[in-house]
Amino acid sequence: SNTSSVTNYYREASYGQTWITGNAYGWFTLAMNSDCSATSQIASLAKQAATNAGINLAAYDKYMFIFPNIGCSYTGMGMVGGSDSWINGSLVLRTTAHELGHNLGLWHSKAMRCDDVINANCVTAEYVHTADMLGTTNITGHFHPFQKERLGWINNGASPPVITVESSGTYTISGLAAQDYNPKALKILKSTDAYGRKTWYYVEFRTPSGF
Repeated sequence: SNTSSVTNYYREASYGQTWITGNAYGWFTLAMNSDCSATSQIASLAKQAATNAGINLAAYDKYMFIFPNIGCSYTGMGMVGGSDSWINGSLVLRTTAHELGHNLGLWHSKAMRCDDVINANCVTAEYVHTADMLGTTNITGHFHPFQKERLGWINNGASPPVITVESSGTYTISGLAAQDYNPKALKILKSTDAYGRKTWYYVEFRTPSGF
């Protein structure tokens, strides 16, 4: 059921453009001591054990190594833009979908805490977007619009659009989780530097629906 919840999350969050399919194998006993930092060793020994059991690893793009809780400081780890992730006793939607987000190339969804609305005296906090699978712990909401845009789920061909705002006006977006092709975010120009590189604010609208 966890596998179906992960693929259902990705199908919904991507508006039907991305989903997960695969197989689970094991358990395999690895010839190593419990070591939270030995992720590469876990991966290599697990892949060898799977190959020895007749599994064709070349048929897969991503590999998730799941093991009982061995007392690590993490519940999961994922290579950003890589093929591997590790699940430490936390076979739940939040952990597995979060780590797969890293495999797809995404970093955490952070927060910027400032003394004023706009102020140089700001602190960036990890894991603090309060509605995002890649943000606050135990949250299973959609990735925010900037992350979705990076993945091509919005503002890309036939995917739901983003409205670029460079002048005052009235603009309408639909709920981020709504399964429609209405605009999903506003992308508001904040500044342009001396090299022509632009910085944007993204505005999203969250509704209590879906994930």
